[in-house]
Amino acid sequence: MNNYTFNSVYAFKLSIDNLSGLIKSTISNAVPVKTKLGEPEKAALSQLIADNAKFQPMVKNPRKIELTDMLIMLNDERKEIFSEIKRTIKLHLLGRDARKRKAAQTLVVFFQSYWGVMNEPMNIITGTLNEMFAKYKADNELKDAAVTAGFDLIISEFESCNNDFNDIYLQRAAIEAAHELSASEQKSIVSKSYSQFCNVIEQAVNYAPNEDILSLFNNMNDLRKTYYVPILTEEEEITISEVVKEA
Repeated sequence: MNNYTFNSVYAFKLSIDNLSGLIKSTISNAVPVKTKLGEPEKAALSQLIADNAKFQPMVKNPRKIELTDMLIMLNDERKEIFSEIKRTIKLHLLGRDARKRKAAQTLVVFFQSYWGVMNEPMNIITGTLNEMFAKYKADNELKDAAVTAGFDLIISEFESCNNDFNDIYLQRAAIEAAHELSASEQKSIVSKSYSQFCNVIEQAVNYAPNEDILSLFNNMNDLRKTYYVPILTEEEEITISEVVKEA
């Protein structure tokens, strides 16, 4: 009797994208020779295909991508609005209208402490702007100056845009958390199906081999070598961690 054994690969330890690639390639190799497989192998393949169909939607998250695009758009809008406020303040500081120049002098003192806020990470910007708007709305002198300078409405638009950004950010965070939980569950299921299919193919190539099964075994084994990720012992992980710290 031959003694064919698959190279080790820990499917569940693979990233979602790598596991997806391994399983899709395995199925692509197996389906053309399905008629040459025995009943246990056919059943295991069918189960793998069914579980993979549920797993694939978890690989990518279209809704998260859509919300990310919206966040980028809203963040660009926040930047443009704040740039317009800065330009208006500078224009009035140099202008001939004494009332607007005085209003701009009041406003520039307030806004200068936030001048570089838009260079911060997007989620940090949101909290900082919320703080800024709260201080602005609590200060009647600032609000009067904004009215005099003629951009009280754009400040309101700025706050509304920031609120919209925060709403979308929270939506994306909730969807991402739910998606990761579902992906983890489906990953566990499809990993087990993959292991079961490998087991029956390994049994078949050893106990009831034919040319097609041997070819499938070799192709699957090549894939396992490609996606192999070593599992480190606790001692090895500690050693690597120490090396990284020293670097």
